[in-house]
This record gives sequence, C-alpha cells and structure tokens, in this order.
Amino acid sequence: EQELRKQAHDLAGRVKELSCLYSIRKLIERPRVSFEEIARDIMALIPPGWQYPEITCARIILNGQTFTTENFKETNWKQTSDISVHGKQAGVLEVNYLEERPESDEGLFSKGERRLIDAITERLEHVLERIKAEEELRESEEKYRVLFESAGDAIFLHDTEARMLAVNSLACE
Repeated sequence: EQELRKQAHDLAGRVKELSCLYSIRKLIERPRVSFEEIARDIMALIPPGWQYPEITCARIILNGQTFTTENFKETNWKQTSDISVHGKQAGVLEVNYLEERPESDEGLFSKGERRLIDAITERLEHVLERIKAEEELRESEEKYRVLFESAGDAIFLHDTEARMLAVNSLACE
C-alpha cells in the first residue's frame, strides 16, 4: 500500500510537470508576442509544476532584465538552469523554495523538477533565438526596402514567368 501511494505521488508529480510544459508550449507558440510577455506568463506557470507550489517562486535573469513571480525571494533552497542563446550564456532560470522541505534527489528538488527546469530553459532558448531571428529579418527587410527605394536607377522585380512583383519609385516615373 505504501508503494502504491508513492507511485501515485510520483505520477501526480509527472502530470503537474507535463501540464506546466504544455502550457508553456502553448504560450510560446503565440504569434508576435514579446519576450517580456512570455517571461511574465511563464512566471505564473512555474510554481504549479513543482512539488510544493505553495512555497515555490521563480526568477528569470536575462540580458540585464529580471522577471519574477510576485512572491519571489532568494533563498538557500534553489535550483538553477543556465539560458544560452547561440551558444553564449545569456541568463539563468532560478526556482526557489521559500521554506525547507525533506531532502530529495537534488537537495530539496526531485529529478523530475531538474528535467522540468532544464526543459523550460530549452524552450526559452528556442523562443529567444526565434525572436532574434525575426528581428534580424525585419532589419534586413528594412535595409532592402530603403536600398530598393533610394536606388538611382529604375528597378523592376519580376518572377521567372515575367510577372511583375515590385517596382521602385523611379521605375514608376
């Protein structure tokens, strides 16, 4: 009976972790959402994914910006995972317990919580890389537009079937 209770407890923990990850996945798939919005919303999703949500708080430190749960307090009972973007450390995700609890696999934290914090960090890295790529694309498109419009010659842009795709203002004149 005790073994059955332990298995039920462990299974409930996995369900909480999966729910947290699914919610984060849905959050980061939203189009045209800023990292600030994502980080703020992730802060609300983290505590319910840990084994003691009532005493769990979290913080993301990234490129000089800090995002925290409302109850954030730095404690000795913490778990961290580094956030890297394009192979360079850019920040850290930190989960703290506000009170001491019984020892587990990693201090007070379970193996499942280690996998969860690392999975969240991995999702954050992907979204940061996507946002950076989108910004670079917008900058490139703007440079192209300025060059296209300020060229001293008429420019006609067409496809392989000779359909006109774009012309600059000199071409219009």
